Amino acid sequence: MLKVETLETAFYLKYSYTYRLKNIENEKVMLFHKNLGGSLTLITNLDAAREWLQKKDESRLNIDKIEHPNTKWSFAGWLQVEVKAVRSK
Repeated sequence: MLKVETLETAFYLKYSYTYRLKNIENEKVMLFHKNLGGSLTLITNLDAAREWLQKKDESRLNIDKIEHPNTKWSFAGWLQVEVKAVRSK
């Protein structure tokens, strides 16, 4: 896996995450995947990458905006966050 610090060219970032929802009536657990999309422009420096990632993290961590099928499902925890750097050609 490449780290952002090792890239020597412009790149795009993609951000997605998975979390668990729990049914408050029957205790069943469901995984929910959310894709927050990618950067709209090429990122050319580490400061821009950090700023973009910070905004995506703030959006993800806003528990009030967690998606769930209906009110019988509640947030049960984070499972995974995935950030991909895609080098430009």
